[in-house]
Amino acid sequence: MGLRRLSAAVVLLGLLAGGCGGVPEADTTVVLSEMAIDVELWQSMGRSVWEVRNVGQAHHNLTICPGDPGTCVGEAVTQDVLAKPADARDPDALPDSTDALVLGSGSVTTVAVDLEPGRYRLYCAVPNHAAKGMEAIIKVR
Repeated sequence: MGLRRLSAAVVLLGLLAGGCGGVPEADTTVVLSEMAIDVELWQSMGRSVWEVRNVGQAHHNLTICPGDPGTCVGEAVTQDVLAKPADARDPDALPDSTDALVLGSGSVTTVAVDLEPGRYRLYCAVPNHAAKGMEAIIKVR
């Protein structure tokens, strides 16, 4: 088989695999960078799919909890990981109670979350990142 036909076959297989039970399309994109989290302020209640992108140079994490800046009222929100990048690290070494992955520079993951109405703090649980301003507040209605 020629190189051109082989390339076309690989592309076709990739498209077919992505369309058959693959990762659902994201409702929200969350961008992690050096000491910032960029996300839409308002989110809809219920289950939604979030694409989480680390565009920074350092490892980052996205932890979600009910609360305001610098505080959490209750436990972290469970994130169902739908797509785990090969270089993602599990959060075992993080000091906070979270099930969120630690993403390397350039990594992208997709997670599903289920949120009730209220305010939520999004922050990076990597030591000192939230203290340096790597957090955001969203409102769920």
